[in-house]
Order: sequence, then C-alpha cells, then structure tokens
Amino acid sequence: MTVRTMPETGKRDLYYCIFFKSIEEVHKIAQRVHGQQAFYTFDNIVGAHELIKKAVNEGQLVANEMAPILIIGKPGTGKEMFAQAIHNYSLIRSSLVTANKF
Repeated sequence: MTVRTMPETGKRDLYYCIFFKSIEEVHKIAQRVHGQQAFYTFDNIVGAHELIKKAVNEGQLVANEMAPILIIGKPGTGKEMFAQAIHNYSLIRSSLVTANKF
C-alpha cells in the first residue's frame, strides 16, 4: 500500500491518495487501460522550417531534466508527438503521462 499526500494548489487543504498496489504497478495498469505508449521519436518529426528545427533541438535539451514538461499548443500541432519524442530521447525513463483537453 502506498499513501501519497496531495496538497491543493493555493490552499491549506491536504488530500490523501491511497494506492493498494505499488505506485509503479498503478502506472503500469493506467498505461494498459489508457494505452499510453511512446512510439514517436525526434526522427519522426520532419520539417525544414527553422522553428521546427529549434523546437526539436529544445526538446532534446530538456529531455533529461528532472522536472515535468508542459507542452501547450493548438489542436493538431504535434504536442503528443513531441511528448513521446522527448520521453523516448530521455535517459530518465519514468512513466509517460499525457493529458489533453484542459
């Protein structure tokens, strides 16, 4: 059993989340159910425009940072592809978590 505290941003309230499996097992189950797997790499991102080349370069630079990465953009701009490419480029492989439609 794993117990994690989850403070609500900007408030003094504190929530607890109890997992009856290891957090790693919870991530595996979530990926199996949700189907999140990283298939794309930076080789899949093609484009001759300087902004695409710059985005790929910056994605490679941040791939091994020990911090979450937030990718924002309009629908259909390749956010999911970049998220997967960054995940696959990283030497620090933890679970890939993506969220859409905030």
